Amino acid sequence: MIEFVEAGYTHHFGVFEYSHELGTLAEAFTDDVPDHIKKMRCDELMQIQQKISLEKNKKFLGKTIPVIIDKNNKICIGRRYCDAPEVDGAVYVSAAEKIPVGSIIPVTITEADIYDLKGINEYQREI
Repeated sequence: MIEFVEAGYTHHFGVFEYSHELGTLAEAFTDDVPDHIKKMRCDELMQIQQKISLEKNKKFLGKTIPVIIDKNNKICIGRRYCDAPEVDGAVYVSAAEKIPVGSIIPVTITEADIYDLKGINEYQREI
């Protein structure tokens, strides 16, 4: 799994610790891994993925991308076409005026972190 993650095939993914989930075949398994080993493996995978995700997000710096607005308070929260709402990263944009939810606006990316992007467009000010 580590080799697959290090190859950088994914932009986003989640990791969870294996458990004996009630009502599944796994409930009957007896060869369990200690909890501290499960946590260590999850942490290791996520640390590798976070570095990859940051590098992929940095490639958007200075680029203008279409963003669909999901929420709009003082800061618009949107996403790229390939991001699932409330699962993948978000794009944060300060709104100088009310932008209707569902609008698709061009956003020039000014900042990138592990999970999210920040940007501006001609109708907004940078956050």
